[in-house]
Amino acid sequence: VLRYDKRTRSYGAVLARKKAVITPEEETIQDAVVAFKIANDEPRIDASRIYYLGHSLGAFLLPEIVKRAPSTNGMIYFSPQGRKLEDVFLAQADYILRNDTAKQKDRTTVMDSLSKEAAKVKSLKPSNANDPGKIMGMQPAYWVYLNNYNPFALAKEIQKPMLFLHGERDYQITQEDLKLWQTALNDKPAVTYKTYPQLNHFFIKGNGKSVPAEYSKAGNVEEVVVLDIASWIKTGTLTK
Repeated sequence: VLRYDKRTRSYGAVLARKKAVITPEEETIQDAVVAFKIANDEPRIDASRIYYLGHSLGAFLLPEIVKRAPSTNGMIYFSPQGRKLEDVFLAQADYILRNDTAKQKDRTTVMDSLSKEAAKVKSLKPSNANDPGKIMGMQPAYWVYLNNYNPFALAKEIQKPMLFLHGERDYQITQEDLKLWQTALNDKPAVTYKTYPQLNHFFIKGNGKSVPAEYSKAGNVEEVVVLDIASWIKTGTLTK
């Protein structure tokens, strides 16, 4: 497995000082494509058996990444975002506020403010890419990119096996997101789906509703998920 921290994590302060314009292209896509080349050129790795795994927004961007690394052998969508990111942010905020007694009194004010921000995102045009300031914490260029990105159309064109995995306790990326993918790819062959009732956004086991405090507890991806991925890569099927 080849993993690395993305630019905005490793070089966030540097990028801010340079006032760099960051979109998903610079934040995620470019380095993911380079990562494939590094793996492909590594003599200890079988170049015919390289798979991409994208998580959440990374899974949303996976079709664009694989379009640029077409010799990858397959795609694994880990809690794949399907809705627009601003809509995901709104839903997450509403869920958190509804399930936190201390924050419920602020719910209407916060949601009204976020709804206005989301409306700004939806109104952006390509000509707004270089506008100053931030919306929902990100530059207008970031949102302009996503407004013009259609992962479903790209995924339909890619002739690769695809595995979709989702934790049913995930409040960040929900069953609604997964259903959007299922609808978009309903007639596509070699697409496999599996959900896990007790797992959260990070595929860690728990009980009851998942809440942000759960993320502060140490945990590991549930073993069955790892076994399912391994089985699918080796045989094209999941563990029994």
